[in-house]
Amino acid sequence: MAVAGIVQGANTVAGTRSTSGDGTAVITTSGGSGVKVHILDGAIKTATPGEVVTVAIKADSAELYAVSCTADVFGVATLPYMVTAANAGSVYVNLSDAIDVDYTLTYVVSGA
Repeated sequence: MAVAGIVQGANTVAGTRSTSGDGTAVITTSGGSGVKVHILDGAIKTATPGEVVTVAIKADSAELYAVSCTADVFGVATLPYMVTAANAGSVYVNLSDAIDVDYTLTYVVSGA
């Protein structure tokens, strides 16, 4: 993502999730007073076009954003700017079903 080269201190994390639920955190912080994760942009897509799954971006247990990938939708879902509540410790890519989903998130941490 181009944003990581423009915003000072921005990081990009990318990978594939394939188990339902939260799984392992894709972004972790020290947590603590006032810490927030600002997700500047990102994208998700099913690894196999046509598979059906709902993908939620979560901060700890709070859902920040969700998108449904349906059998008749192909391509990449771009993600909007999101910010966690204060004191966030982890961000997860949560899947409704065990389907391979590729993700990319560009973010910065503030208040650390």
